[in-house]
Amino acid sequence: MDEVFILGEDGCERCQGKNKAELFANEVNLIQQHLSKKNVAMYIWGDRLLDGNTTGLGGWAASKNDTDGAIELISKDVIICDWQYESAPPTPGYFAVKGLNVISASFQVPSVAEFQVTNMIGMRANSGDTIKNRLLGVMHTYWASFNSFYQCYQGKACENEVQASAVKTFKSIYPKSRPNS
Repeated sequence: MDEVFILGEDGCERCQGKNKAELFANEVNLIQQHLSKKNVAMYIWGDRLLDGNTTGLGGWAASKNDTDGAIELISKDVIICDWQYESAPPTPGYFAVKGLNVISASFQVPSVAEFQVTNMIGMRANSGDTIKNRLLGVMHTYWASFNSFYQCYQGKACENEVQASAVKTFKSIYPKSRPNS
């Protein structure tokens, strides 16, 4: 459900002129209801639920096509994966205040990932149980094979600078994310 750029366009006979936030939320809720019947949790990327103009995050990391209103319409059982790879805005707190469980997602900038961990720990420490329990942590993402990532992690040849940066990022946050660190 990330990077949904084309939705409710004038050329679509079924959905032209319809509210894009409602179209997006209806699809999320339909999938979530199906998964719920199978006792499966639904995780989605959160970019389409953020207003790209208000946040200044732009059209990739946030919505510029009016899907952001779906944050008020989707099931609170959906877990949000908040990928913010270049900066660490306070979006996890926003999702939590909106009643959604959220996980921050890092990729290849160690300082951003480190701040995401610090921010998550800080928000938990300074929030009541309702908000604190919605802040689920930080996950590290990587967009290629696990085997190649692991080889690079083990100190063997990294395939490229992106992979090397992703491994460096993971190594920079892993010790910080452990409960007693």
